[in-house]
Amino acid sequence: MESKTLLPDKKLLLKNTLVLITISAFLLLVGLTLQLLLPLDPSLTAAKVARTLWPIVVAVIIAIWIISFPLIEVWIKHLKYEIMPERVTIHKGIISRVEQNIPYKAITDFSLHRSLYDRLLGISSVRIQTAGQSPTSTGYEGILAGLVNGGEVLEELRTKVKDAQMN
Repeated sequence: MESKTLLPDKKLLLKNTLVLITISAFLLLVGLTLQLLLPLDPSLTAAKVARTLWPIVVAVIIAIWIISFPLIEVWIKHLKYEIMPERVTIHKGIISRVEQNIPYKAITDFSLHRSLYDRLLGISSVRIQTAGQSPTSTGYEGILAGLVNGGEVLEELRTKVKDAQMN
């Protein structure tokens, strides 16, 4: 048996861009709400609030984009999955490169996850759960994100786990 290498689809970058747009829209909504509520104080005028509030809101949004977008691009560029005969390997990391190996014998369950943006873009994530080994609070040892054929990958992994447990 040979290994199979998978890369996240380019739609994963689009998904993360949509998430940043959503966060930006939320911050604009918070700014608008503050613009409407703060002038209720008689000592403040709408113009005074606007002069202080909007530069802060815009600066925060710009800072989020300047910091987040390049990190997301590099993170996705360094993301790679390998389905091997005995294990799944996830290669990830920006500064520290991590090669995460998850043996099929340790896998207890899978989850096919599709967020709203995933469904709109036609991608999904396969989440891998192991018994008591998860380093995260989500309970998943590994996540194969940005897959166009997530259902097929999930079934292939289920078969490999079943085979590994029979041996």
